[in-house]
Amino acid sequence: MLDMAGCEARVLAELTEIGMSMARELQARCRSAETADEVQVLMLAFQRVSRSVRLSLALRVRLERQRRELLRDDHVVALRRTDARKAQVRTVDRSERIRTYNFPQNRISDHRIGYTAYNLDLVIGGDMDGVLDALTEADRAARLAGESDLSRR
Repeated sequence: MLDMAGCEARVLAELTEIGMSMARELQARCRSAETADEVQVLMLAFQRVSRSVRLSLALRVRLERQRRELLRDDHVVALRRTDARKAQVRTVDRSERIRTYNFPQNRISDHRIGYTAYNLDLVIGGDMDGVLDALTEADRAARLAGESDLSRR
């Protein structure tokens, strides 16, 4: 992959160096010029070359500034993405748990609806009718009460 910023910087550096050497040469020729017309032509050429050099340097500075702004913007975007990711993932303390499974007591509890049953082995085996019936009943009761979703009781 080409590094365009590096290529631009090298080209601008070369143009600046060429312009500087031309300006030096024109300045030396201007000092040794014999007629006023020759001095005037050389001075005009010198002004044009020196303007070109200034523009090249200004462009170089502007490109560097834009590169830094892009890096800063990329950094800000990365920080925002990191913050968004961290906001999506959170740790749940015991008081916020939805459902717990207690294997020694063979118990399953859904804390949102206050459901507890001592048939965890059957639920793990696929018999989820009791859990689903309790959730369906709690959802129906919540809808009748005007609540939009299951909430803690």
